Amino acid sequence: MPGKVMMDIAGKPMLQRVIERVKLAKTVDQVVATVPSEEREAFRTLCNDCNVAVVGGPEDDVLDRYQRAAAASRADVIVRITADCPLIDPDVIDAVVEAHFTYKRDYTSNTLDRTYPRGLDVEVFTRALLERAAEEATDPHDREHVTPWMHNGEMNSVATGGTDGTINWSVNTQKDLDRVREVYRVTTQAFRADFNWTEAWQAAKCSESVITNDTNSPADVVTDGKPPRKVAIIGTAPSSRDLAPYQDKTWEIWSLSNRVVTDELPRWDVHFELHPLSQFETDPQARPYIAWMHQQDDSKPIYLQSPEKYPGIKAGKSFPYERLIETHGKYFTSTIAWQIALAIDEGVDEIGLWGIDLMLEDEYAHQRPCVENLLGFARAKGIKLTIPPQSSLCKPQQLYGVEGNGTPRAALDEHQKRLKGMVGQFQGERDQAALKMAHAQGAVEGLEFAKQMTSG
Repeated sequence: MPGKVMMDIAGKPMLQRVIERVKLAKTVDQVVATVPSEEREAFRTLCNDCNVAVVGGPEDDVLDRYQRAAAASRADVIVRITADCPLIDPDVIDAVVEAHFTYKRDYTSNTLDRTYPRGLDVEVFTRALLERAAEEATDPHDREHVTPWMHNGEMNSVATGGTDGTINWSVNTQKDLDRVREVYRVTTQAFRADFNWTEAWQAAKCSESVITNDTNSPADVVTDGKPPRKVAIIGTAPSSRDLAPYQDKTWEIWSLSNRVVTDELPRWDVHFELHPLSQFETDPQARPYIAWMHQQDDSKPIYLQSPEKYPGIKAGKSFPYERLIETHGKYFTSTIAWQIALAIDEGVDEIGLWGIDLMLEDEYAHQRPCVENLLGFARAKGIKLTIPPQSSLCKPQQLYGVEGNGTPRAALDEHQKRLKGMVGQFQGERDQAALKMAHAQGAVEGLEFAKQMTSG
């Protein structure tokens, strides 16, 4: 797509969008654009306006251009971002850079195990590794694409995006450009100009999005002057919980019982605690959760089994068990199932489920069939369903009679791989926080010593 990096996206050239978003990364000290020497003047005005240096070099030897840019900027560590990725997320850049320093590898990337959409690609490598690559790489492919030669060394993979890696947000075709333009149009209206990638995911609803049925569903149509009613049911599975549309006010957020989790959610509108509260009374770990429910005013409901027994919970509201049993029968095996039934009963137009996998042994055998039965009922009534692709819900472990015995384990292995990536990321963040805390504590002790010296 010739000239794509200068094509307009929401009033600015694509390259400017990339530069502005990269500059929001806290770990980046300087931004340099590398271009073919013969095109340098064409980019100079834009880059000058963005306060970005421009380094020229051979058109097909981008590796040589990177070496020149590193030398010009005196960089010790290089972050590689391609200019056809206008949705690049500064938070993702920071996460990869911080992991690079935490694990002390020569090369760190979120592209080795793809869990982020394509177009959020971040590669971080040392100046020494770049110079070795520039000296030793001879294959034209290695020189054009900068980093393949580096993959032979010690590498670190950051895999915490939570997607299947097939979604594409880079720009190589007119369709790609149209998609990104729509992302910018919707996200800048619904959020801020510095939206993050999960906000873009939720607001854009582009062709690789999480919608599981036709995009021309009746739920998309505004009837009687009223917008469609959309309910997002939030579970606790880390694979997709953080992708829920917390910032999109067109969604109602329905949270469910989990002691600590509720207070950590960015937003909730209706909460469900359908277990007897008596089972929490002897559990010391549940006390903060019970206290949380008592602290809520009556502006948002908390559904309970017997709210009359707990007048201190001002938001308590009786859950309509009998009405739902009359419609669906006595087949409810989880809070999620009750929530779906209530959404159906209240006539919502769309149901979304985030943080719900139901892959553990008891969940898969006992809870999941009821949930999927109710989702089928909802779909038959014309209710639109939104389920993120990284969720294991509504996906069989194997396609019966078609797929072999290796398939069930593959789904579990993939789920485990994502969770391990998240554990590694959290461990890195914990180690980084511990280091910062130690530095701060040392500074406090140093000031205390200085105070003692001055007072003496």
